[in-house]
Amino acid sequence: MRASREIFRFLFLIIFLIFAGCNYNTRTSQDDRKDPYFLRAMDQLEHRDYNGAYDSFTRALEKSPHNAAAHYEMGILCEDQRKDYISAIYHYRKYLSLKDGIESDRVIEDRVTACMRELVNQSGVTPSSPAYLMRIDRLQKEKQQAEDSVAKVLQEYERLRSTYQNLYQKYMQQQALIKQMQLGVKTNLTLPLPPSNIGVNQSLSSIRGLGESPQLMYQGMERTKVYQIRAGDTFQKIAKSLGIKTKDIGDLNPGVNPNRLQIGDEIVIPDR
Repeated sequence: MRASREIFRFLFLIIFLIFAGCNYNTRTSQDDRKDPYFLRAMDQLEHRDYNGAYDSFTRALEKSPHNAAAHYEMGILCEDQRKDYISAIYHYRKYLSLKDGIESDRVIEDRVTACMRELVNQSGVTPSSPAYLMRIDRLQKEKQQAEDSVAKVLQEYERLRSTYQNLYQKYMQQQALIKQMQLGVKTNLTLPLPPSNIGVNQSLSSIRGLGESPQLMYQGMERTKVYQIRAGDTFQKIAKSLGIKTKDIGDLNPGVNPNRLQIGDEIVIPDR
């Protein structure tokens, strides 16, 4: 007998645990509709107290979030009376998910589709609406403006690159000229003087025993030095302050524009 009672208690415990562990899917539609808040909401709907029904359905769902009947009625209320299509879609989807083991409700799916269509209409942005067409037109204009801006930037870049190349070439030419002038100064060649019996008007080609004529050219070359441009300098001011001729400065710096002197630039001047 004692063993039988133990077995009975064990079976009773198993049965109790099974029923205690049942999930919400075991709730029936009748159970959902017996909820006091649900019943109050349905009564309020009959009396067209839609705000009160909304509050009662909300409390029913707070008490039992898996109340499929409350989700169903809440979806209809949000769609038809409150025009809250986002909430309606949520409750319809929730209702469909709670119908475990039952085929999808085509009527509810159609309501979901209708709510989504109304959402698009509320936004005013449909493929055929004036607002949609105006937005597309504005976006196209902005796209064209952006492309034009990019094209102008690229053109300006090419112009600046070409200008830079030209300036760099001129700079290198000036540097090469300065180096040549400096080399002529540093060489400090000593050339033989012509014999005293040679007449001044005698041509170079008739001179004998003096070697090639470039030696005589070097003999007549002026010594030069490098001068760094300062604030307010012009060829005239430099020539006047150093006691030299403006023409000599211009001849020694053929690649320099006297009207565009920059502080720190270097030019070649006669060393006297």
